Amino acid sequence: MDEREHLAALLIDESADGLIGLRTDGRVAFWNEGARLLYGYSADEILNRHLVDLLVPAHERHGVARAFQHALDAGRSDLAGVRLRKDGTAIEVSVAVRRRTLPGGDPILALRHRSMTGRAELEALRASETKFRSLLEAAPDAAVIVDAAGLIVIVNAQTERLFGYHRDELIGQPVEVLMPLRYRQAHRTHRGHYTAAPHPRAMGSGLELFGLHKDGAELPVEISLSPLETPEGTLISSAIRDISERRRLELRMQEASRQKSEFLANMSHELRTPLNAIVGFSELMYDGKVGALSEDHREYIGDILTSARHLLQLINDILDLAKVEAGKIEFQPADVDIAAVVEEVRDTLRGLASNKRLDVQVSVDPAVATVFVDPARLKQILYNYLSNAIKFTPEGGRIEVAVVPDGPAYFRIEVTDTGVGIASEHLSRLFVEFQQLDASAAKRYQGTGLGLALTKRLAEAQGGRVGVRSAPGEGSTFSATLPRSAAREDSGARADRPLLIVDDDPAARRLVRAALRDTGMPVVTAASAQEALRHAAANPPAAIVVDLLMPKPDGFAFIAALRATAFGQTVPVVVWTIKDLDATERRSLEAIVSAIVDKRPGGVDPLLAALERVLGTTLRKRSGDGG
Repeated sequence: MDEREHLAALLIDESADGLIGLRTDGRVAFWNEGARLLYGYSADEILNRHLVDLLVPAHERHGVARAFQHALDAGRSDLAGVRLRKDGTAIEVSVAVRRRTLPGGDPILALRHRSMTGRAELEALRASETKFRSLLEAAPDAAVIVDAAGLIVIVNAQTERLFGYHRDELIGQPVEVLMPLRYRQAHRTHRGHYTAAPHPRAMGSGLELFGLHKDGAELPVEISLSPLETPEGTLISSAIRDISERRRLELRMQEASRQKSEFLANMSHELRTPLNAIVGFSELMYDGKVGALSEDHREYIGDILTSARHLLQLINDILDLAKVEAGKIEFQPADVDIAAVVEEVRDTLRGLASNKRLDVQVSVDPAVATVFVDPARLKQILYNYLSNAIKFTPEGGRIEVAVVPDGPAYFRIEVTDTGVGIASEHLSRLFVEFQQLDASAAKRYQGTGLGLALTKRLAEAQGGRVGVRSAPGEGSTFSATLPRSAAREDSGARADRPLLIVDDDPAARRLVRAALRDTGMPVVTAASAQEALRHAAANPPAAIVVDLLMPKPDGFAFIAALRATAFGQTVPVVVWTIKDLDATERRSLEAIVSAIVDKRPGGVDPLLAALERVLGTTLRKRSGDGG
């Protein structure tokens, strides 16, 4: 064999295609390495055997025989179909059949077998890539995909619109180019965590941060991260949503809430003062303290007095409801004789009950004869339930007020009436502000729907709950479950309670813990709002330090959730943050927190100084203290 023939043989054997020589009787005369890789048979296993019997499924054999005959007659034929590998698996192949002549003049068929599976996968991959890019471009959010080194590899059109860059300016750049300077170093330090994450749950979702526009302007964004597994490694896909409008709405809502609070505070004085005068002078006139009245005049003054008292109660309910919503309502617990409080409320409403000839019975279980609660708020709950029962119970009916234990730590108030009852489909509308079952102008029972809503808020703010059982024509039972003992505060209690640090940055948590190590004050840390709320519920802290720029829920949401709980009504909160607050954000926070401290200058000392003011104690060593 000369050099040219040797080279040809080498190329044939190294070909990735299956090259097969076939005699006219269908027996295999030649079998290259490509054929072995494709079908799994070695040359020794297949030479001189019938190819069709080994590789072609029965239903395709007739067509293959016709193709071979056509190639013998016309010189060539092409076909595609399914072939069987040695292990029995089926693969799709394309087959080019060519007639060749041996040196002795005998014809032979040369077959080139090429797998179509790889081609189909490639075409499917190309189609999938096209679809992926189309979806990416159509996405309403900016999409940024980065590699393990943190370099941008793909962006979509929305990214260009949101950040002001052309995509050619971003491809190959570090992803930090889209972040404010204050975030960049921390992101470079921690971004390896994302590419090492084993599954999407380890990624961030709904993270509220700030992006940086090409012109230098910051914009609030919400970011969700997810991994993309590729043969080259894990890529990180970021879906970035502009939340500027949402932030504007939140700020407007915060400002509206602040203005509402100011309005209600003013209304508390402006409305209550003249109403107290109306009630007071009406009582003097009605009781004859300023001279005798005719029967008609006394009746008119009685109507004025009744209406004024009703209006005053309505105003009080609205103001109390607003205070509960804002987390500003105050509770002043004391040891309370429940039977005495129930009797006092019943005496207040005796006139209304007598007018309808209602029988009002009271029973108090001795096990809960004395509890430690706010007596004024307890009276409000009893008054709302009992006045409601009187309103909805027909003449000659019966009302029972029962106070019973509810486990070792709670007691339950139940007010049962023989009134009209409530259908099950309407129960969900109870305890909702300004909701009444009969809201028509000609409704039979007057009222605003505030009483039950306020009762629910008052109970929950003290760590309790409300409930109702009712059926049409069978009356109703309204209940309120409250703790038997509200939290008592003594001089040493605050010192024994921990300081709760809420910050997603572990370095910040370590810094505060280290700064307080020598003070003897216990410190508890939490990396998220949810974790912090669980800590605070289990062990109410002496004070809370919270960052604002945390993954969702952020510090703003945490403070709002805290103030809506019974344990978080009065706990001092110190905001310690790097966030630049605008005037509206600062005013909103100042209304509900004890101090706001900038994280950047002065290390931890400004925070400790704020905590000293809040706690009324010394936490830092002074010069001359020694050590």
